Amino acid sequence: MSNLCLTSSVHNHSNLCDGQSSLQEMAVAAWKQGVTTLGFTGHSHTPCDLEYCMSPSRTARYKGEINRLKAKYGDSIDVILSEKAEKEQRYEKLKNYEEYLEDLKRRLEASERSLKEISQEVSGIRKNMAERLAAQVTVTLSELNFLDVVFQVAFARTAEYTINGIDEPEFMISTNPGEPVKPLSKVASGGELSRIMLALKTILAENDMIETMIFDEIDAGISGRTAQMVAEKMNVIGKNHQVICITHLPQIAAMADHHFLIEKSVVNNATISTIHKLSEEESIAELSRMIGGVKVTDMVRESAREMRTLALSVKKCQS
Repeated sequence: MSNLCLTSSVHNHSNLCDGQSSLQEMAVAAWKQGVTTLGFTGHSHTPCDLEYCMSPSRTARYKGEINRLKAKYGDSIDVILSEKAEKEQRYEKLKNYEEYLEDLKRRLEASERSLKEISQEVSGIRKNMAERLAAQVTVTLSELNFLDVVFQVAFARTAEYTINGIDEPEFMISTNPGEPVKPLSKVASGGELSRIMLALKTILAENDMIETMIFDEIDAGISGRTAQMVAEKMNVIGKNHQVICITHLPQIAAMADHHFLIEKSVVNNATISTIHKLSEEESIAELSRMIGGVKVTDMVRESAREMRTLALSVKKCQS
C-alpha cells in the first residue's frame, strides 16, 4: 500500500512537471508569435524560460508597446495588423520602385489605347446617327415653312479626352438657296430658332427627359398650312411633355388642351398683366376674335367652332 502510494505520488509529480513544461512551451510559442505578428524586433533577449517570458517587467513592456501601437494606428490588434500589411506593401513598392513605375507606365499605355479605341468607336456611332438626325430634321423643317433648307451636324475634335468622348458637335444650317451652312446660333432668328427647336423636339420627343417646353414666337412668319403643321407637331410633343405656347395664330391655339388669356390693362397709371383660364365657349370666342379681328360675325364664330372641332379630331387621330 505504501509502495503504491509512493509510486502514485511520483507519477503525479512527473505529470505535473510535464504539464509545467508543456505550459512553458505554449507560453514561449505564444510570446514568439506575438513578437513576430506585431513586429517587435530588435530585442537583445531571447525567451528561454517561462519565468523570463512572463515576468511583470517584460509583460508591462509589451503591453505598453501594444498600447502605443493602438494609439498610433487603431484601437484593435486587427487594425494594427492591417496597417502593418499596408506598410509592408508600400515598402515592397518602394523597394522595387523602378519595376513598379514600369508597370504603371504599361498600364497607362494600355488604358490610353483602350480609351482611344472606345472614343473612336463612340465618335463613329455619333456621326452615323448625326447624319440620320440631320436628314430627319431637314424634312421636318421643310414642313415648317423652311424652303430649300440645309441642316447638318459638324464635328470638331476636342483638345483633350472628355467624359463625352472626343467630339465637339455643332448644328449648321442654311435657310436660303445658295448660302453656305453656318452655325445655327449665329444665323437663326428667334422665330426660326423656335421652329428648329420644334423640329428637333418632334424627332427626339420619345427620348427627351425635359418635362416642360415653352415656345414663344413660334408662329413668326408663318400662316395657313404651315401653321397647321406647327400645331400638329406641338401636339406630338405634348404626348410626352407639357407644352406652353404663346401664339397669335388660331390654327395653333385651336390644338391646345387648355387655353389661357393674357391681357394687359392700365390701373392707376400702372400697366398690369392678367391671365385666366378660358372655358370651352370662351375659347371659341377668342378663336373667333383671332380669325375675324375687330368684327366677329356669326359666320366667323362658326368657323372658329369648326376649327376647334377639326383640331380635336386631329388630336384624336394622333393619340
